[in-house]
Amino acid sequence: DATAPLPRWIGAWREFAASWYFAPLTGLALTVAALAELAPRAESPVSLAGGFAVAATLPLVWRRENLRPVAAVVLGAVAANLLTGEALLVTTGFAALYTLYALGRQLDRQSTGVLTVGSVATLAVVYLAAGSLDEIPWPAAFIAVLAAIGLGDARRVVESAGRTEAEAAERTNETLTRLTAVQREQAVMRERARIARELHDVVAHSVSMIAVQAETAPYTMENLSPEARAGYAEIARTARDALVEMRRLLSVLRADAAPDEDGGNSPQPRLDRLPDLIEQHRG
Repeated sequence: DATAPLPRWIGAWREFAASWYFAPLTGLALTVAALAELAPRAESPVSLAGGFAVAATLPLVWRRENLRPVAAVVLGAVAANLLTGEALLVTTGFAALYTLYALGRQLDRQSTGVLTVGSVATLAVVYLAAGSLDEIPWPAAFIAVLAAIGLGDARRVVESAGRTEAEAAERTNETLTRLTAVQREQAVMRERARIARELHDVVAHSVSMIAVQAETAPYTMENLSPEARAGYAEIARTARDALVEMRRLLSVLRADAAPDEDGGNSPQPRLDRLPDLIEQHRG
């Protein structure tokens, strides 16, 4: 069934997200947003809060090439920010959740499970040992972390299924291509068999008649000289040799062709097939 075309902005966004400059631009934009969020608090970018904000966002510029080292820096900076009692910024919280999503999208199922356990344990330690997340209900925080990792893992499964489907489609196309080649080869074989039958029908019987007439001439013609008899014998022998060579040629043409429905490998016809032969020559 035909599907409705996607809105233009979705296509533009997908093209932007697939470009090489997507990660640097969004990483820098997130860093600027984090510093802008600190401005109303009258905190300098060189302060502890500013250092945590930059460390939790700026490494995302290189997340596409080095996701795991970048994730270690980002998540470590966010965890240190929370454990030191600094308030969590919206931008750094988003950076942490996005990093968890990216890890869940790249890691395998077992590694994703380890990541989930470690993230939940870290969040529990923050709630028990520090008060930086007191304004956020703990169920919402745990749900956000689990949702980020779960969405990444679900995206990985969908992409893996898409790749598997594409590989299956490619294998199907290759099979169809090979099947088409086999069918063409069989068509060529059938054509070769048809040519062999026509050659046999058109030429072999005529050469046989030449051989028969040359062999019977000495018995039907009187007063033949020894040279004439030898000439007729040579004609008959040459005709028989030609029949042998033609049969070899036809066997090569029909070597790979399957026998047809009329029995391509049937025995030599006998006298009871003489009316059929006459009809064939008349046709």
